[in-house]
Formats: sequence, structure tokens, C-alpha cells
Amino acid sequence: MTANNPRTPHIYQPEQVNYTVGTEFFDLFDDTDDYPRNLAETGVPINTCFDCVGYDYLDVTLKYTKVFYAAMIEHYDKRTAEQKEAIYNDIINKEYRYQQYYDIVEDHVVFLSESKNSYWIFYYDPDVSDCLIGRVEKSRISKEEFKSKYIKHLESKKHKESYCELPLNKYAFTWYREEKESE
Repeated sequence: MTANNPRTPHIYQPEQVNYTVGTEFFDLFDDTDDYPRNLAETGVPINTCFDCVGYDYLDVTLKYTKVFYAAMIEHYDKRTAEQKEAIYNDIINKEYRYQQYYDIVEDHVVFLSESKNSYWIFYYDPDVSDCLIGRVEKSRISKEEFKSKYIKHLESKKHKESYCELPLNKYAFTWYREEKESE
């Protein structure tokens, strides 16, 4: 990595102040990378977290996982309890697909999900270019612990934005199909 080449990917160092470092949740990842360069070739390796990834890559990958948690992160706007309740009810009562969560929320959205061997985090930023995707091997942690550690991260002093859980309506994730066990 050279200081003169701004396109060289930046690897997070533990001594840096960054929201992906310093909480138990992000300690689950062996590697973190800002602006991953060869995502088409590598995909998301096990126990790795990538930051500054385009939302469309997250969309494609999310479709092959089963979402078990969603939250709105209030980065741009703080909402009243009534506004949060209206967003919640809007999602529950309409046939929204997961992509429409961003339109309703108009702020950051996070999904925690699972695939056959991994737990995933998908963090969407509405400016679409600096989203985050991470993958942790299931043998490292239970689903409940994965979710709990992320919520603790949201409630930590390092994370300065408030959040609120979003419902998973029956229409949002209908494209996910369980893999059939081989006979």
C-alpha cells in the first residue's frame, strides 16, 4: 500500500477509530476492508467484513440469505415515536419488498441474515456507494448471540446514532428458498 495511490484499499487497523472496530460485534470478523477491489473474484470470504460496497452488490447477495432482523439507523433524521410507529405500520400493512424499506425509511437500514453456513450483516446507506457487508461462520457464534452483539454495538458509545427495529413483513423476503437436503 502506498500513500501516493488513493486507489489502494485501506485495511482497518485496530488502533484507528472506526465504527467497525472496538465493539464485540466487529471483533467477530478476522478481516475488514474498505473499498474491496476484487469483489467479483472473491465474493465475501468467510469471517470478513467489507465497507464502502455498492448497494447493488448487497441486494444480489441478500437474496440468497434468510433475514431474521431489520433495523432503521437514524443517521440523517431523528424521528418521533409517532413517526417510527407510522413507518412500522406502513411496512407491516403493505406488500413491500425489502428494497422499498429504504424508500420508506429514507435513512440507513441494516439486515442481519443467515445462509447455510454463515451469518451476514447488510448495512445500507442511502447514498448507495458506501454500504457494508459482512459474513461470519456459523460455528463461531449462535444466531441469538450474533443479533445480540449487533444490538449491543448499536447501543455502544462508539455508535452515536439511534435505531429502531423494523418488522419483517411476509412479502419482503419471499424470494428466499431453503436449500433442499441432498438425499
